[in-house]
Amino acid sequence: MVVSVIICTYNRSFLLQNLLQSFVECNTDIQDYEIIVVDNGSSDDTPFIVEKYKDNFKYFQYVYEKKQGLSYARNAGVYVARSDYVAFVDDDCLIAEGWLDRAVEIINRVSPDVFGGDILPFYIGEKPVWYQDKYALLSVSDKESPLPEGQYVMGGNMFFRKSVILTLGGFDPNLGMSGGNINYGEETALQIKLRQKYNEGVIYYDPKLVVKHLVRSEKMTFSWLIRSSFSKGRDNIRIKISSDKAEKINNLFMLFFNFAKSVVAIIFHIIYATLFRNKMRYPFFMNYFYEKTLCHFWKIGNVWQLMQSS
Repeated sequence: MVVSVIICTYNRSFLLQNLLQSFVECNTDIQDYEIIVVDNGSSDDTPFIVEKYKDNFKYFQYVYEKKQGLSYARNAGVYVARSDYVAFVDDDCLIAEGWLDRAVEIINRVSPDVFGGDILPFYIGEKPVWYQDKYALLSVSDKESPLPEGQYVMGGNMFFRKSVILTLGGFDPNLGMSGGNINYGEETALQIKLRQKYNEGVIYYDPKLVVKHLVRSEKMTFSWLIRSSFSKGRDNIRIKISSDKAEKINNLFMLFFNFAKSVVAIIFHIIYATLFRNKMRYPFFMNYFYEKTLCHFWKIGNVWQLMQSS
């Protein structure tokens, strides 16, 4: 086996079925790879879907991890993986044709500690008229190369040398999605630790290593966008704290000032978007809100976590 592919899932059997079907149809000899489905305490028919598909693969494992949280599930998959490299792909993704072949070519040619590639959007049903594909396109670089300091591969399309994960202690269970809670950053925190421990550690990127990621309908709503942006800002600080890179800030006045400044900026942009926005550039209110206002909820998340930590 060249790669063990770890799929963590929680109560999304329909999406899991679509992903497993994409492996069956990927035009790659899947007998050379291991598929590991980690069920993170699902109450739906996930075991039935696993039973339905497992005979399509020569190497297949089903793992039940009752501790709720994506980091717990990922760690459980790593511990049972039988390959030198482990891949992580979300259960609401579809792999592109040649994804595994491309990954093996990178392993043989570069042998990086971590590598990944682009994540392209797809939809089930109609998307809102205002929503643009570029909002869901996740791409770190447009060229194949090692990533510089401050850039990291993304969790939905990510390969790790298994020994690196084990040496670094696995994914931090205090970070990452957990049930219905929106949390981020466990894969970034692990890559930061890699660079801190091994200066020569290579994090590599190839935009031609592609998976497709479902943009679920709730992710295109006002409430989700605000919660997600706030959580990303909050977890940006939590990542730094877990990696010993956060600056200690004891000036509470400055924190409150930055918090208030972001709130004022949000109010201003909402009024501006409603009354004065360039409707050629931003045809819908939500276009302006997405491109100009969401960043301030990220900043509020930053300040909120700093206040909690001070």
